[in-house]
Amino acid sequence: MNIENLQIKDFSFNHIKQRKNMKLITNWEDFSNKIDTFETEAKSILTMENTIQTEQEFENVKTDMKNWSDRCYDFLKSSFDIEKNEFANSFRVAATDRFNFGNQKKDFRQIKKEAFEDFNVKVNTLVYYNRILSISDAIIKPEIIELVDRNSYTTEQTLELILDKLYDLYDNNYHSISAVLEGNGITQKRYDEDRELIKILEDQGYVSVIHARDTSGQLTLRGKLYVEEKRKAHHEDYNDINKSQEEINERVDEIIRRLTQLGYAQEIIFDEIEELKELYTTLNKKNWGQLVKGKIVDLALSKLVENDTLSYIYEKLTDHILRLP
Repeated sequence: MNIENLQIKDFSFNHIKQRKNMKLITNWEDFSNKIDTFETEAKSILTMENTIQTEQEFENVKTDMKNWSDRCYDFLKSSFDIEKNEFANSFRVAATDRFNFGNQKKDFRQIKKEAFEDFNVKVNTLVYYNRILSISDAIIKPEIIELVDRNSYTTEQTLELILDKLYDLYDNNYHSISAVLEGNGITQKRYDEDRELIKILEDQGYVSVIHARDTSGQLTLRGKLYVEEKRKAHHEDYNDINKSQEEINERVDEIIRRLTQLGYAQEIIFDEIEELKELYTTLNKKNWGQLVKGKIVDLALSKLVENDTLSYIYEKLTDHILRLP
């Protein structure tokens, strides 16, 4: 299925800004896999367009379309802590824009063509949700990221986040900048701030922009190169770690509580993290920070802990962003 150049009409988080803490209550991997299953089912239905010869065959396929759409709609309603959420509502009304002239009667071929066009828009809408949610930390993993820190980002940090998320979304689509911001826990401080932010990146040649009702951006090749070079050239400097022993102890205890809540019960994980308390005053900042990074990499290689959780642990202890090799 080709979703290139797809633009979901008016899709953003603008309508849910009063519910910024909306979150996915289904496990992200389960949610994403279910969307993939829906997409596979839809592809099977779409292949039927050229095989339908009779109105009865068409009615049968329309029933399949409706059943598929109803199941997707119910799934989207039940997957978030807000039943009447923007994802479910936008999916329900997704259809192709077209003009009808009066009471002009349409022939069977035209009716069939339009039904499949509308169905294809719903499919593309659902697939796009999977894409935009994959980079929406505040919605799919609010228990991992520090939303208070995100909402106090400087302008430079916000611009870097936009570039990083557009890099992760890199494709032929233009993506809502307000959706990227809201989906990552960053509240716009004034009207149209998203337009000003993306204009800075546009002037630098890092993004191309569609200035419409909802400003959308796409990473340029120059922007892609910038993010890749930034990630490749990054070197950790742990000299800015300036916490007291008491604060480190509190943060380690908080991490262990969080891991317990997330269902991690392996004693080896807790022992590795607990050891950091004892070594904090024994090692210098550089060596302690490197030790933390080493333990995180070891846990990543062991597959005992998901990368999102490892990022949380690392950022909680060092205030640095985790970049796994």
